[in-house]
Amino acid sequence: MFEDGQRKCFYCNEVIDDTDISVDHVIPWSYMFSDDLWNLVYCHKGENSHKSNRLPSEEDIIRLENRNVLLLLDRIEPKSRDYDQL
Repeated sequence: MFEDGQRKCFYCNEVIDDTDISVDHVIPWSYMFSDDLWNLVYCHKGENSHKSNRLPSEEDIIRLENRNVLLLLDRIEPKSRDYDQL
């Protein structure tokens, strides 16, 4: 996720430089066989390697869900309509 114009690791929340960036499937690809965007996060290469093919903790799944809700809310623009004038 981008914060203050910088990529931050989903797992440790530290800034990631361009030489250490990886994209991880929070729920491993081998379980879902899918590259859906809702399941992809930026992380450090080492964090991705350490996690390997393991299922995430419940805490990570909740953080992923919260991240996705925030991304969706950021994209939704409220429609401004004046229904009294219809």
